[in-house]
Amino acid sequence: MELLEAACEELEKNKRNWFAAAVYENGKIDCLRARRSGRLNNVYSISKNLTATAVGMLEYRNQLKISDLAKKYLAEYIPDSADPKWGIITLENLLSHTWGQEEGTLFERERFGTEYGGCTFFADAPPKGWGKNRAREIFAQKLPLAVGGEMRYSNASYYLLSLVAEKVTGKRLADWLREELFLPLDFRGYACGCCPEGHTLGATEMFFCAEDLVKLGALYLQGGEYNGKRFFAEDWAERAKTPRARLKNGEYGLGFWSYAGKAFYFASGAHGQLLVIDPPRRRAFALQGYDDGFDEREFLLKFFG
Repeated sequence: MELLEAACEELEKNKRNWFAAAVYENGKIDCLRARRSGRLNNVYSISKNLTATAVGMLEYRNQLKISDLAKKYLAEYIPDSADPKWGIITLENLLSHTWGQEEGTLFERERFGTEYGGCTFFADAPPKGWGKNRAREIFAQKLPLAVGGEMRYSNASYYLLSLVAEKVTGKRLADWLREELFLPLDFRGYACGCCPEGHTLGATEMFFCAEDLVKLGALYLQGGEYNGKRFFAEDWAERAKTPRARLKNGEYGLGFWSYAGKAFYFASGAHGQLLVIDPPRRRAFALQGYDDGFDEREFLLKFFG
């Protein structure tokens, strides 16, 4: 509770527009709220960590391996005209955004075009946004970078992983997560966005309350176990945080960010969403809000560094 109160005091002092924060420590979840918000809030790119967790769970059940070629599961979506590099791209490349894209795609500007929220929101957006078939748009792109080389952060990566999970389980990712993760972790509410064809987006638009979001941090903190049930292999958390790419703003593993020389690792979403796993102190922390002025790095290093 001491961390929670100090962190929230800092957010208020800096006039940050945060909604709720939660901490998991000593087997207990505490939460503080600053102002009114929806009962469930968009965690934006922390959605990627739920998708990555699903992949880890499926690997634990021997239903896939992250070393598998993506085409093994996505063949029905890949046209003959697709870039030849799809012959060597693995699930690990998608998880780490190292599959050869030169520029990330499937962000709001592609999904919604210039009109977003009833106003002209993205001045540089394509005039009509993307079409209904998101996979076709993704596989129409050339991949100029070396596979396994430079990282290009992209929502497209995790949309494709959502399709992989759907192929493996026979269920939409959101439905499978509800049965296999959200209900067993006693989530009190959840919602997931989908594409025009009904596939779970996987990269964004998952909605939770802070008290439930922090349970994902607790699951990683405890090496894949929660309330006596194992969800993924004991080494998955270590593999997920291990850097595959190094950038100026941090190091990136399989959905999780970290800073060189720091023991904590974290998930990050647009407009100030955070999920921090802090193994040395045996605690996890979640933050929800809507604030583009939030200095994520400064906050993390002050309270976890």
